[in-house]
Amino acid sequence: MERTINFSVEHKKLYGVVHLPDNDDPVTQFVLMIIGGAQTRIGSHRNYVQLARFLCSHGLPVMRFDYEGQGDSEGDFVGFEYAGPSIRAAIDALYSRYSALRHLIVWALCDGATASILYAPQDGERISSMVLANPFLESETEKAQTILKHYYVKRLMQPEFWRKILTLHFDIKESANSLSTMMKTSAATAEDDWLQTGKSLSQWVLEGLNAYPKSIHVLVSTNDIQGLQFYNLIRKDPHCRKSIRAGRIKISFIKGGDHTFTDPQIKKKAFQKSLTAIIESAHIKG
Repeated sequence: MERTINFSVEHKKLYGVVHLPDNDDPVTQFVLMIIGGAQTRIGSHRNYVQLARFLCSHGLPVMRFDYEGQGDSEGDFVGFEYAGPSIRAAIDALYSRYSALRHLIVWALCDGATASILYAPQDGERISSMVLANPFLESETEKAQTILKHYYVKRLMQPEFWRKILTLHFDIKESANSLSTMMKTSAATAEDDWLQTGKSLSQWVLEGLNAYPKSIHVLVSTNDIQGLQFYNLIRKDPHCRKSIRAGRIKISFIKGGDHTFTDPQIKKKAFQKSLTAIIESAHIKG
């Protein structure tokens, strides 16, 4: 069953869709989907619609919605950095409508995942867990470090790379300039303040991850620079490494996946990993 829902944030109406399994069981858990990028609740390649229906077919109620200024929702576009009030309003709406609700799991992609990380610590009592796919980071420094690690080093191991050099089909000067620029960027400290706080977005993300006390499952596409950039960030942070060892933060790699799982077969794998992560993190029997 699918039905529309609306609720308000600061006198502006937000709109969404609720997916409910075809049974009369009390609603004790919900998956709240947070949109990413300049997207609506439909998602890139209809990802959010398809995933919501997939999860609902396995007995999980789902809500996907447009936050302020997106899709059908009122207001001006605020961006993921200011999506917190919309997320809070969506959570308020679910808990007020479903009195038996005990587990609320956030699923989000790209900067929707980042918005969730920034918001979750202030609502940790009501958010049971999060499943985050390829979270977004703004820092050019981390992006350069990721490219160096996952592209240039990999290239050195490829026979085709050396074949081009030996047959003089490789522009050494251009590549050297590109590598030099990348190394300088990688070594630099992020200079841009984020939201005029003196901290980079990466710092805020790490603080959010470490302040939120419950389980987080991260899906990382191996062909997505943003997902790999996020993985590169958390594996270097001592607090996140500790959480990974303890099992609070879990990481699943989507082999061959791009940012939005455009390949149908890979999308199926991403959906299945999402279902498994949601069931495990919320201790729900599948």
